[in-house]
Amino acid sequence: GNITIEPSLLDGMSYPVTLAFALQKLQALGFVQKEGPLSLIVIGAAEKTEERLLLKTNYFHDLPWLLPQNQIRLVLVGPEITQASHNAAPQTSSTPNGGRMESSCVRGTFGDY
Repeated sequence: GNITIEPSLLDGMSYPVTLAFALQKLQALGFVQKEGPLSLIVIGAAEKTEERLLLKTNYFHDLPWLLPQNQIRLVLVGPEITQASHNAAPQTSSTPNGGRMESSCVRGTFGDY
């Protein structure tokens, strides 16, 4: 079959890599705890970028490798999130180094969340 290249997926790694970089810096400064639960809320998430990267790739699933002592809860919030993802049960993933992440999508604004 033909491979369709879309700009939103070409730059896909920039979203989780930027988040990982920010988390490392915040953790070094003491703003992010080094173990325990950690909630990450992406505000303004869109279907064609963040939601698609979460559901169709493993890009965001590298976050537990970075913070294996944290139980990460990743929530994508935005009015462009699909209704199907909004109604779906949270996804869970784990890494061999002990990292765990639960991810979900919320259709609406941060206030709706």
